[in-house]
Amino acid sequence: MKPVSLDDPALANELMGLCAREGQKYFWTGGRVSSAGVTWPNGASQSVAQLSSLFSHTGGRGVPQPDNREGDEFCLAVLNNFYNDGVKFHDVSCHHTKPTICEA
Repeated sequence: MKPVSLDDPALANELMGLCAREGQKYFWTGGRVSSAGVTWPNGASQSVAQLSSLFSHTGGRGVPQPDNREGDEFCLAVLNNFYNDGVKFHDVSCHHTKPTICEA
């Protein structure tokens, strides 16, 4: 098992919708965030521009994601309306505890 790759828009929409419907506050994906974009455990890579509709327009600093607010935000989480922004991608420091969705 490995953390889920959300490079497929249908899967991303399905899991983000499930998060909203079930009232789940957040979950980890397998995405690794860098200045170049997101790299997924399945080997796929996407630019931040390709994922712009999934990234939040805000966060802890009030600026669009990814913002690297803590200086080490390499992990990609889905947060459910944490900043009154809906269910969106956020770069988050990897030391935070969150449930992880995995895939085979």
